[in-house]
Amino acid sequence: MFDELAAQSVGGFVVDFPVLSGSQPVYEALGVLQRAELMSFPVKLEKGYGVLQAHSMLKVKSPDTKIGLFAKRVPALTQDTSVGAAAKLMVEHRVQVLPIVEDEEIIGVLRADRVLSGVLKRGAKGLSITDIMTSNPITIDANDTLGKAVRLFTENRIDHLPVLSKGRVAGMVKSKDVLLLLLSPGEKLTQGGWGLEALNQKRLPVGGITVGPVASEVNEDYSEALKRVLESRSTYTLVTLGEELQGIVTLRDFLKPLAEHQSTVELPIQISGLSDDMLADGAIKQKLKRLAIHATKTIPSVFEIRARVKKVGPSGKTFEVNLQLYTPKKTVNLSDTGYDILKVFDKIERRLKQSIKQELNPPKKRFPKRMQ
Repeated sequence: MFDELAAQSVGGFVVDFPVLSGSQPVYEALGVLQRAELMSFPVKLEKGYGVLQAHSMLKVKSPDTKIGLFAKRVPALTQDTSVGAAAKLMVEHRVQVLPIVEDEEIIGVLRADRVLSGVLKRGAKGLSITDIMTSNPITIDANDTLGKAVRLFTENRIDHLPVLSKGRVAGMVKSKDVLLLLLSPGEKLTQGGWGLEALNQKRLPVGGITVGPVASEVNEDYSEALKRVLESRSTYTLVTLGEELQGIVTLRDFLKPLAEHQSTVELPIQISGLSDDMLADGAIKQKLKRLAIHATKTIPSVFEIRARVKKVGPSGKTFEVNLQLYTPKKTVNLSDTGYDILKVFDKIERRLKQSIKQELNPPKKRFPKRMQ
């Protein structure tokens, strides 16, 4: 059911999407967000790639703020990345899109809804919506203010808030809906159109912008619920028992069964400095694949690997390989040189293996003898 799709490459699901740079101002990002069906889009950062999410933009105080300050750093995919690996990354990083990169440039994006269309075509027998829902989601009352909604979105890093009235489901408010209220009605998406009325609007009750929810009954079939979500171009479904809220399922939750069919994420390695002939070498590709596997074992939080190769020395026959392992908190650098590029990769791989051994068997601390 999911195995066949999980093994496919993402190349068949790549779509065009506007790509902004981290140096562009927020008001330009709002224009893209207003036209987008999803609540996030890719950003080319000064170093690496990110995804800008609607709830993050609610923190912005000025329309001139650079979007790179609020973009979430994410791994980039290649067209050869498996769908299962990509689904797992989306679930782990809590995003709806991931950038597809070639020659260090974003050539398109992988969207969660496009992948899920592939799931729907194949069916998902024996799976219930209740199996993947998030129980007891964060909610807001219809009489609460938009200001409270903003706090809930930003503090919990979520994009969906089910709205309740007297304990019953009244609808849904999304971070994107609140964010677009920062634009004065009828204004153009420019600096002048930034929310001069934003503070007044935040004092309005949430019920004023609540829309009827996309809903599914408890234990409804996974495929039926997914079909309803995709046909309505929604990013979620509420799970209800009558008018009582039981849980919520977002696009990311729908991806969970597919992600579970990818036991090991093979991180894509962005490599520069090699000729086309060398890049086509199967032995080099195999070395890079093994490096990615050892990197994930050594540093579980690593989400992107970059390798830069250059020729050094008087004769220009020596290869220098610089490997950068990106984690949310730091960048780990490894480098080595040699005449045979395969042996250089082998040396770096051995250092990664050694790091694993040291982590599993740390040296025992030696304490000085106690003075008598």
